[in-house]
Amino acid sequence: MQEILRKGHPLMLVNDGDIGGILGLHFKEEIGLENPVISVDGVALSEFDYIDIGALIPSSGSVPVVVKSLIFSASA
Repeated sequence: MQEILRKGHPLMLVNDGDIGGILGLHFKEEIGLENPVISVDGVALSEFDYIDIGALIPSSGSVPVVVKSLIFSASA
């Protein structure tokens, strides 16, 4: 992960609890991470899920999130 962050990519955190804001602040202020941090909470993910995160909605401080599940056919 250090190599990815060294290239300037943002750190993206997703969890199902209500700790997104405090977790994001921890990485920025306590650890001193200079990369952008995107910390989203209230999202439950399972295996083979991936998410699309939209642009920040300034009036609410929230972002739209779409969870998509990958399903593979059992036959070849």
